[in-house]
Amino acid sequence: MDGTCYRDSLTIDLFDRLRAKGVLKDERFRDVDRLKRLWKDRQTSDAYETYVRALVEIIENGAFSAPVSIVSSVCNELVEEKGRQVYEFTRELVTTLRDLGYTLAAISGSPRPAVEAFVRPFDFKIIRATEYEVVDGFYTGRIAARPVDDKATALQEIIDSCGAKAEDVIAVGDTGSDYGMLRAVGYPIAFNPSLALKRCIRSEGVPVWGRPIGIVTQRKDDVTIASFQPDQAYRPRLVECRLSHILPKDAAEKLGARLGSMYQYP
Repeated sequence: MDGTCYRDSLTIDLFDRLRAKGVLKDERFRDVDRLKRLWKDRQTSDAYETYVRALVEIIENGAFSAPVSIVSSVCNELVEEKGRQVYEFTRELVTTLRDLGYTLAAISGSPRPAVEAFVRPFDFKIIRATEYEVVDGFYTGRIAARPVDDKATALQEIIDSCGAKAEDVIAVGDTGSDYGMLRAVGYPIAFNPSLALKRCIRSEGVPVWGRPIGIVTQRKDDVTIASFQPDQAYRPRLVECRLSHILPKDAAEKLGARLGSMYQYP
């Protein structure tokens, strides 16, 4: 959900708030704060990934010791304050698919209680997120389940449980770790994709079902739809296309109407 729907990070926001409330006091967070400043100052191209890895590593090594009740309360506060800070494209896509009767599923690396609180207003039926061990009403920080390590498998399990067909599934991702999931479905969308994900798409080509992965970018009040097209002289290049090129016809028509002037195909 982070980066594709929520315009921030549920993981970062949750743990920042728990620290601000004095719930998490591990001294190791000082090193993470230094890495966060490097990211905010755009000191290196991989500063964000380095910062998040360090944060997660500390959390998984004993820093996440907090009462379940407090974590749940903070998650609700977070969503109440920032839950509407989402990308219009994915918000309208989710609403469109829900209205058309699709089953909505979230696969996220963020803690499950934060993801559950965030997706509740959107009526997601299935959630696969990082689950932490609970002992005597306290989170221990030990990982009990992390579906995000293999999103393709997690998605296939969801598809099987719903009795659906992969060629009818619409999936949205933004990082290199999403590529396996995207290439396995009928309607893959890379939303504001990272450089690593774009490299995967450019080098590997079309997914299993032969439909090109849609490349959707949203910048301010503009949504651009494109896909990589083969070029005999050069490497595959991005070419603008219609929503109907990357989505089922009924979803494309309804979503286009909901996006209004944000979506302008030349």
